[in-house]
Amino acid sequence: MSKRLVIVAFLAASLIPAPGWAASDPGHPWDKAIAVVHATEADIPKGGFRAIQPHVADLEAALAGANQAYQAEDTGSGPIYRLTDGPRESLLAMLKAAADSKKSGRNAIAVENPYPRASYYLGAYYNEIGQPADALRVLNTGLALPTVEGAKAGEFQPLLITEKAAAYAGMKRWQDAFNTYNDGAQIKGLDARNLARMLRGRGAALTELGRLDEAEKSYRDSLVAEPNNQLAQRELVYIQRLRSGGPGRPAGLVTPNKPPGQP
Repeated sequence: MSKRLVIVAFLAASLIPAPGWAASDPGHPWDKAIAVVHATEADIPKGGFRAIQPHVADLEAALAGANQAYQAEDTGSGPIYRLTDGPRESLLAMLKAAADSKKSGRNAIAVENPYPRASYYLGAYYNEIGQPADALRVLNTGLALPTVEGAKAGEFQPLLITEKAAAYAGMKRWQDAFNTYNDGAQIKGLDARNLARMLRGRGAALTELGRLDEAEKSYRDSLVAEPNNQLAQRELVYIQRLRSGGPGRPAGLVTPNKPPGQP
């Protein structure tokens, strides 16, 4: 689960900080959202995504306050706060702050960004209980949040994309599911695990669209990124069965992300 790594990067042109998070002073608008996300994460291993239910209202409220929090990053004459989603965004935010240090003379603090996480947990929960329209609503909110310039994607953005595609699948909007996965697979710097997940999801959507040759290629490409994945291998067998005139079945494109802490 998430850890709060503590590193405060003071703005000095000679300092290249390691990425990490620090606690902000109490009273900032993101503090309650961070606490809500941590409480949610503590319960997920106990019961999967359905265990999010007691936190739904608080997560919704947290996500609704995201814009206010972003507006409070750089106010007054104190530290410049940067809400960052994972180590890569933290590093880039600190590097940019260091480059601006001579102008501002202020230090910068990377703060854990709870809003992509709130969006993801809500989207996963709504997908789990069969409410894909609500999943799309909260996931689109999360995907519209600002990102650190140059980061391309925060740590949770690939998960938001896969949940969004799963919501389209839950509505049997297979072309939209394909488009979402296909766009996600184009993110530069995507790690192998998330790339494989995007390609498997794309393959499942293509299967439902009857584009079996493309689906097979997508699954085989996913196995290059993540060799020996049993789900991809099973779907390749299923595609061969369809080609042989065998019975069809639902492709199983549901929530594609396992709850944190679950086997």
